Amino acid sequence: MQTLELHHNMLTGQLPGAWAGMNLLEVLDLSSNRLVGSLPDSWARMSFLSVLSLQNNSLTGTLPVEWAEQRALLNLYLANNKLTGSIPPALGTLRNLYALNVMQNKDICGNVPSQVSDIVDGLNSTKINTTCHWEADAEHLLAFKAAVADPSAALATWRQGSNPCGAEPWHGVSCKDGRAVAVLLGGQSLRGPLTKGLVKVANLHELHLDNNQLTGTLPASWGEDAVPSLAVIDLSQNGLTGPLPDTWSRLVSLQRVNLSFNDLNGQLPEAWSAITNLTTL
Repeated sequence: MQTLELHHNMLTGQLPGAWAGMNLLEVLDLSSNRLVGSLPDSWARMSFLSVLSLQNNSLTGTLPVEWAEQRALLNLYLANNKLTGSIPPALGTLRNLYALNVMQNKDICGNVPSQVSDIVDGLNSTKINTTCHWEADAEHLLAFKAAVADPSAALATWRQGSNPCGAEPWHGVSCKDGRAVAVLLGGQSLRGPLTKGLVKVANLHELHLDNNQLTGTLPASWGEDAVPSLAVIDLSQNGLTGPLPDTWSRLVSLQRVNLSFNDLNGQLPEAWSAITNLTTL
């Protein structure tokens, strides 16, 4: 089958990832239905697909960077959905792409990759070319992902260009009012160091990385860089070493800290007496 047109029906449900097996399909039109859910990464394997129309549905999530593998793609119509995030720069490698319509997806934001700037339709009905409000938070979290080994793929949903608190929140990220307020990644077999930016997530209240295989020292910079909302840190049952940083005395909003079952050493910092809200240590 080369052409499948199912537009203007009342079809419901999600886009089947298994349809990637239709690898001879050239035209797929599912526009004007009642489809929901995300855009399947697996559709990148539709190597002959030249026209894909999904407009006028209720699709969510981000544009998969994997779709840059659809080398035959000419026209991609995604208008009037509920998509979020930025346009992946990798789509700029699609030399045959002639039209990319993202109109009426009000939460698509960020800069348009220069390679596709002249073919994108939707600049006036989205937040394109404005900074995504979650972009800084995502960068801090992605820096942690890049620094650790993740054998259980716990961070697989943490993707460049996607909103940690979008329609499909990142695994282990708890959100409130569209912003990340907690990182809950206990027992995920993560291996590697703590990164400086973890505590810079704007509205972060709780950080739980207990029962992993984290190593290295407690970042002294956390005492200088942490957001004022940070109240809970649980790093218990890891392999952390070194002293308790004096600078953590500046984390005046801390209420609970659990650093048990590590290999920490040195003296108890007198400066920590300044953490007057601390109830559990």
